[in-house]
Amino acid sequence: MLQFSVSVKEEILSNMNSRPKCDACILGMLLFCKKLTVYNIEFLTENQATAQFLARNLGRISGNNIDVIEYGIGSRKMFSVKLVD
Repeated sequence: MLQFSVSVKEEILSNMNSRPKCDACILGMLLFCKKLTVYNIEFLTENQATAQFLARNLGRISGNNIDVIEYGIGSRKMFSVKLVD
């Protein structure tokens, strides 16, 4: 059984079927970034699908290819999305 938060995130992402919905979702995600400055955006999450969604759509908006970086903190997997400059 999936954790409640994982299933909620999957449900939200499955309904992102238009650019306006994706852009609104990205705006909400940016409010919770680890770092959000004029020069850098860094977003951390334990949910790979969330990181991939953000990377894909920030790439669409910025015209850059944005990678999802996976790393571990202790026994947890974390996914990072960074947009620099």
